[in-house]
Amino acid sequence: MRQKNSALKRIIIAIVLIIGIGVFGMTACADSDNYDIDALIQSKANNVIRVRAGMSEGSGTLVDMHYVPYSGYHGIIITCYHVVRGHLTGGNRFIEVALNDSPDYFRYARLMDNGYDTRYDIAVFETVGPVLHDFAPTLEWANGDTLAEGQKVLTFGDARGDGIVTSEGVVDAVNISEFIEGVNQTMTLIRVTSQIISGKSGGPTFDMQGRLIGINIGTRGGLGYLIPAADARDVLERIIL
Repeated sequence: MRQKNSALKRIIIAIVLIIGIGVFGMTACADSDNYDIDALIQSKANNVIRVRAGMSEGSGTLVDMHYVPYSGYHGIIITCYHVVRGHLTGGNRFIEVALNDSPDYFRYARLMDNGYDTRYDIAVFETVGPVLHDFAPTLEWANGDTLAEGQKVLTFGDARGDGIVTSEGVVDAVNISEFIEGVNQTMTLIRVTSQIISGKSGGPTFDMQGRLIGINIGTRGGLGYLIPAADARDVLERIIL
């Protein structure tokens, strides 16, 4: 009788543990999807820059600050080379950028020395005038090794002066080889279900933890394409170091 009771107790304990693990797992999954989109948009809005290069307009991403003695902190801005290509090939090194605090007020940004890489469609600029040091948060770069299909993302851009536009989506594919018509070359990219409308090229895409996963480059068939953050960061570090 005692043996039967002991066996029954062990079975009950096992059932309770299985139910508990299942409930915990479901709770953890629910929590992982509990994102505050509005808070994410608000926290990253100042990292989104409006870019105007002659007749071409697009977006940019404020990725860092550079201290200049006797001047202050200057913003370091990444955008797509194809957005500024026509302007730069005309011999210009300056573009106009508008920050989120004054979206209709343009200031100049200068192409940094050796400041673009056509293989990755990346160009890097530095604002001519100073920017408040705490204007925008320093970006956290996502680890590409942990990027997974189905992961939620949020793309940002300034659609030609109409204000910041965001689009939710998920990662559709990583490390895919695609020919991008506007860039006229095949590149290794991230594909997302977020649409990257005209004017969002050069803007950032973040994961739901606010980490930069890529720079918007274009769209095709309703799907968006990103330059992986790791590639953009490699180009940035080669230029500024």
